[in-house]
Amino acid sequence: MKRLTGLSTILILLITATALSAQDIILSPSGPIQNSAPDDIWPQTLSGNTYNEFWTYQFYLEGGIDLTMVFSVANFGSLKSPVSGIRLSVIGFEGRDVYQVMREYPIERLHLDRESWVMRLRPDRDIWFRGKLPENHVVNVQTSKDGVEYDLRLELSNIHHGYKRGDGRYRVDGSMIGLVTHIPYADVRGYVRINEVRKEVRGTAYMDHTFQDQITSRLLSEGYRYVYHGGEDDWDVGYFLVPEDRDDQSVFGYNLQFRNRQFSADFPNRLERIGRERVFGHDLPARVEIGFQNGEDRTFTRTKDLERFALLKELGGLARRLARGYLSGEVVEFRGEGNMRGNGITFPVHYNMFIVD
Repeated sequence: MKRLTGLSTILILLITATALSAQDIILSPSGPIQNSAPDDIWPQTLSGNTYNEFWTYQFYLEGGIDLTMVFSVANFGSLKSPVSGIRLSVIGFEGRDVYQVMREYPIERLHLDRESWVMRLRPDRDIWFRGKLPENHVVNVQTSKDGVEYDLRLELSNIHHGYKRGDGRYRVDGSMIGLVTHIPYADVRGYVRINEVRKEVRGTAYMDHTFQDQITSRLLSEGYRYVYHGGEDDWDVGYFLVPEDRDDQSVFGYNLQFRNRQFSADFPNRLERIGRERVFGHDLPARVEIGFQNGEDRTFTRTKDLERFALLKELGGLARRLARGYLSGEVVEFRGEGNMRGNGITFPVHYNMFIVD
């Protein structure tokens, strides 16, 4: 009888723990949306056994060129030594569907010049961003891989100041995730050279910064960004993250909007995936409906899928399986175009989403 009682107690504790783990344990930063500070651009982690930190730039250039740059610092625990890195995707350059390249460097080589506002991945590599936001900003990448040379320099101007909610730090089951949108909108001009072909380019830019003290695949199941750039007084951007194994009520992030010189922000309280479609070998939602605290609903529909980027793609079969097991899955990113409908209007957006598969 005592053994049965003990077993019953264990079962009750397990059921209680499971119920608690299924609850929405998300703590949002206290305070409203406010302007981000220039110092927010610096790495916020760089300590602990695990961390992931990403500066995600998205450039929408004339001539149908879409360009994504992701600067990163990461510590994957016992899987590998801490690294800094760059991920680069170029869509629509000289009729090519997509160019993709990843480079990583030991974290000890990361160079931060706080007086000149420069973050350089290695002192001897021309991979850096520079400039005190929102006053000025330049991004530069020169690298080569698999016989392809990349040389890009993009200078931002007319930069709209950034935003964060409170101190920008959310808590999900005790882990920290920080979100800062440093550049919701900016004009950009510069050049992109791939091998011998160089193009002078101009367009618009967006950049956000995510930092966390846990590996993404152990903490989140998916994430969604959308960007609409109609002009310096007409833009709409959203960034939403979904914790691992959660229901439709568990989502955090924000939508930022600037229309007719009026700024507004709102926060999601529901994210529903509607339908499934097979895209680049993965199941993605056909539509995503997002409910906001102000009572508004928005529905995002993918219309054109342009790119898949698997973060473990360069590993061999056995190494990839081992890494997936250690990381609790693989982060796979998708980019493309879509439509957003809300408040009776529909407008085009660029989307950037990820799933843990």
